[in-house]
Amino acid sequence: MSRTPSVPEAARTAKGTAQKEERRRHPRNLAEGQILVHWQSKFGLLRESSALLKNVSAGGFAIELDEKFPVGGVVIVETSERSLQCMVRHVQQQPHSFLVGLEVLSASDDSTCARSLEALSSALCDSFPE
Repeated sequence: MSRTPSVPEAARTAKGTAQKEERRRHPRNLAEGQILVHWQSKFGLLRESSALLKNVSAGGFAIELDEKFPVGGVVIVETSERSLQCMVRHVQQQPHSFLVGLEVLSASDDSTCARSLEALSSALCDSFPE
């Protein structure tokens, strides 16, 4: 004899198979390139590390590196053309690194966030041809 699942059981099953709802404000565009990241350690020391750019959007970008940053922390991202002040919005531990989501707060040349990211993306594409 087969039984019909109860409403809560059916809802749990449907919820478990449903895809996560997209919550991003801007679509992501895959990107590739090396950038330099500067930050101040919790001991007040200035640090820097190279990072791999993973994607770019109108509001920010994602990088992969060996360092873990606190969410809400501020870092400076440097390219050959400009510096961007960014806030750490997301950190996800990977098997051997950290994926860090950054929101651009300001650029060294006072350009808008969208123009800065567009320039960052094109500069990296020019620097690292396919």
